[in-house]
Amino acid sequence: MPQKKNPDTLELVRATAGDASSGLNGLLTTLKGLPRAYNRDLQRATPHAWETVDAVREATDVAAGAVATAEWNEHQLEAAAGEGFSTATGVADALAMAGLPFRTAHELVALASEDASDYAALDAASEAVLGDPLAEYVPREAVEAALDPEASVASRDSQGGPAPEAVEETLAAAWDGIGADERAVDDLAEALGAAATALDEEVRSYE
Repeated sequence: MPQKKNPDTLELVRATAGDASSGLNGLLTTLKGLPRAYNRDLQRATPHAWETVDAVREATDVAAGAVATAEWNEHQLEAAAGEGFSTATGVADALAMAGLPFRTAHELVALASEDASDYAALDAASEAVLGDPLAEYVPREAVEAALDPEASVASRDSQGGPAPEAVEETLAAAWDGIGADERAVDDLAEALGAAATALDEEVRSYE
């Protein structure tokens, strides 16, 4: 398909999650069968850990580079956001929140989607399914908001949702976590350095 541009690199990055999961499973399964003392099969545990760490570090670097250098055509993306009735589920949710049974709301939106993805199509579907104009059940403003891709995304503001405010909270939490991890790594590095110095001093004391 010469018209396609597959994200091969990112597809391979995505596959690394499977490598990491299988590596962890192999490591834990190996350790599960060991008693407390050292056994030779312990030597089969560490390759799982190192291979997984190496793969994930490489994948993280590639993913970070892809995101940092990607160029987004925001205007084109915004124009295409509503294509294919992408807000259909949001419209059905809005109808259900207004009091319609979700089964009925689903049927109404499905019927409208056969013709168009605008208010007129939904109103015609309401006449066919309910026998009344849609405004008898839901304010037109609420339906128009549900049809608008930007407003639809903004309404999904629960934790982890795609609304800008929710995304900002998620990013803030992620940055806090990264900061905590960096401090933990620094503390461990300092402790290892102190241990190495103490060991060196202990060895020298026997000279």
